[in-house]
Amino acid sequence: LGQLDEDIKATPAGYKTGYEALDNKITIPQGAITLIAGRPGHGKTALLMNLCLNMAQAYPDRSFVFFSYELNCRQIGLRMLSILADQVIDPARPEHNLANLARYIREDRGDLEAVERARSRFSNLTNDKLEGGRLILVDEPFTVEDLSYALDLIAGAYDPLGAIFVDYMQKVKVKDQPREQKYVQIQKASAGILEAAHRLNVPVIAGAQFGRAKGQERKVTLDNLRESGDLEQDANLVLGLYDPVQGEKDGDNVEGLD
Repeated sequence: LGQLDEDIKATPAGYKTGYEALDNKITIPQGAITLIAGRPGHGKTALLMNLCLNMAQAYPDRSFVFFSYELNCRQIGLRMLSILADQVIDPARPEHNLANLARYIREDRGDLEAVERARSRFSNLTNDKLEGGRLILVDEPFTVEDLSYALDLIAGAYDPLGAIFVDYMQKVKVKDQPREQKYVQIQKASAGILEAAHRLNVPVIAGAQFGRAKGQERKVTLDNLRESGDLEQDANLVLGLYDPVQGEKDGDNVEGLD
């Protein structure tokens, strides 16, 4: 019992998400996988980026790494900058805000205060470690074996490491096993990432894609994890994400959706 007490006391508290309503219900567990799961277009990547930025600002003594298997570093940076700015560049074309933000930067405008503050904050987060940078963006599509090795290197260089973000889990491949069924590869990738979370004792927060089960268009359940392997079993926490606006575009019946 004495050893158990010591282990519990030595275990750091879970991370806050930066969203008060969510923080009242959960914390992001240390040394474990948290899944952000949803159908395509429902905002998995956006939520992962928001969580990463929230945590980087809430825990200024720690470093955070964001691995993307879909976007390059320029695309990640532009989206994160847009989140920090929370500014519509051209009110007449809000649906093209990312393109407008890129044009704003290319033209060296400098006239929007919110954007300039966001650029300064983002620069401070991503500068070289020696200059105080704590946010590492990675767009290399590592296999799970190489990802584990990269995490060890990053953990050594950016100590203490706060959390690892992976967008998204089903995109992580296993080295030299291309002929295995997809769900088997996902099982092995998930197991490797879970082992890294345990070894480094940091949270891994990863996107995962839900399938679209017939008759369950408005529901998000663990049964909908596409080619899930053991994702739902390896995860300590799964947050299901559903956007009614996107659901309506997908043809869901969203009338009366809570």
